[in-house]
Amino acid sequence: MKSSRVQIEDSLLIGLLAFAPLALGSVHVWAYCILATLSLIIFDLHFLNNIDKLKRVLTLPISVGAVAFIGLTCLYVIPFPEYLIKVVTPGAYTLRQTYMLAPVSWQTISIYAYPTITSIIKLISYVMVFLVVVSKISLTKNENQAADSSHPEFVPHTFILLGALTGVLTIIFHSFSDFNLRIPSNALYFTVFSGIIAGIGLKKDKSVLNLPFIKKLVNSVIIIGFVVAVFGIIQRFSWNGKIYWLIRKKGGIFGPFINYDHFAGYMGMCASLAVAYFMACIRYSSFFQIKKVKEKLLWFSSKEANMALIYLFLSTVMITALFLTTSRGGILSFSAAMLVFFFACIVRTKRKRRSRVVFSILLIGLLFCVLVIWIGPEPTVERFRMLNRMTKVVIKEKPILSEIRPLIWKDTLKVIKDYPVTGTGMGTFSYIFPKYRSFRADDKNLKYAHSDYLQLVSETGIFGLVFAIGFLLWYLKMFGRCLRGLREQE
Repeated sequence: MKSSRVQIEDSLLIGLLAFAPLALGSVHVWAYCILATLSLIIFDLHFLNNIDKLKRVLTLPISVGAVAFIGLTCLYVIPFPEYLIKVVTPGAYTLRQTYMLAPVSWQTISIYAYPTITSIIKLISYVMVFLVVVSKISLTKNENQAADSSHPEFVPHTFILLGALTGVLTIIFHSFSDFNLRIPSNALYFTVFSGIIAGIGLKKDKSVLNLPFIKKLVNSVIIIGFVVAVFGIIQRFSWNGKIYWLIRKKGGIFGPFINYDHFAGYMGMCASLAVAYFMACIRYSSFFQIKKVKEKLLWFSSKEANMALIYLFLSTVMITALFLTTSRGGILSFSAAMLVFFFACIVRTKRKRRSRVVFSILLIGLLFCVLVIWIGPEPTVERFRMLNRMTKVVIKEKPILSEIRPLIWKDTLKVIKDYPVTGTGMGTFSYIFPKYRSFRADDKNLKYAHSDYLQLVSETGIFGLVFAIGFLLWYLKMFGRCLRGLREQE
């Protein structure tokens, strides 16, 4: 019975991971309602009959921070006396005094409670999935004895940890100039990757890794990413102006995503895991220990070689799809994260074994170049040429959305200046920004700041900044722990 429940949990979790990107990034109400419902079901199935599991994962610093952030956000939708609002967030008080027809004795910190409540629901959904992933990855010794004793042959958990760290780093970089974490599917995957990091990165003296689940989860992410990548490539070359050739949407569409930048962010995370798994296959392969040329050739028919080539193919297709998006932010962020990844692999590998790492890097680069040349690199090259024109376009010519981001950021800083402590409330940026907007554009309702960090601070003030810094410090700690793990395996 217990095994059956675990299988249901795993199936629902994998189904959720497949649903989120395929449902147009889960940006619509119906999609993120399904996402929230499935998250709640998975959470209940996993923790309802075992509160001790929940208590264990809630004691992690990252879990405490996430729950505290949700608790703080909930305060934004609770009505407080008018005089208290005037002290805590004078910007909100002045806004209501200026635009409301009649004074209100009780007010919320959020300038508009409805979108803040919606954001809270999403945040709770992500945190529930995070807690489940951490709990399922890191078992207590008693849970490990009761679990399935069959272990997969090869689970390079340290490289998986590095791959998850690289995927998160891609979004950390990309979020400087985009709003990936406002897209439910990308936020969900970011949460799952953070769960992988937290679960594998725990001190092993208190927990045991659930290797079968780690392999199942990682392979599911990679396969789903590959399927989405293939669909994106096929749709690009058979484009009829509609997603799935049926749904008409406005935007820079790529694959099932309404915006190609968000497809690139999603693909960067999935590709990072695939590259990490391929690097692990090469790192631990017997190919470099074989001396004779004939035996080296025979190695390519082995199960070990087949596994390495499969992950090489999967990662290359995903990277190719990412570059075909022509998303400058997505490409640069992924490339920068990959440089950090390869640097970590090379630095933490003994000198006599570094040829394996270099060999795998060259293989990825070679296969990727072949695919890009075969498909055609012109659109991506042309997009990067536009970087040279960006400043001139912003200053002298009528701006387009992709080049007005500095103007959006400048006006967002005005919001932060008026709401420095508490911000305006999660999800309220599109409601407050028109008051501060100082430029014209074709899109009259800019919903996002095109920078997750600026928007976070504008909506949550100094509190959001503190939580963001706390997450980055936790990330750096986990990265350091991963580097030590790579060295210990040498």
